[in-house]
Amino acid sequence: MLSSFRKRGMATEVGRAVLSFATDELRASRVIAFTERYNLASRRVVEKLGLSLSGEIRTRGLVEGQDEEQNDAPFVGYHTGNLTWRGQARGLLGCPV
Repeated sequence: MLSSFRKRGMATEVGRAVLSFATDELRASRVIAFTERYNLASRRVVEKLGLSLSGEIRTRGLVEGQDEEQNDAPFVGYHTGNLTWRGQARGLLGCPV
């Protein structure tokens, strides 16, 4: 998001719309979200939406202080509803990452 649009509640508003669509239209019983561990602004948005911290996985992605993607980047997972976290090497719920 462009810096001129940050801290105006837009990400939270979009997140609420996505959660509403997932539960009302798609009838999802749970929603999961991932963000880079170092991305504190995104983590605050997800927490403000009421998702619970599930744990951490490592996969290819951005790492704080690095310009290029790394193979072992830390991501945090959040969830709604009753979800058993299985963030082992194969990833969340046993799916390959």
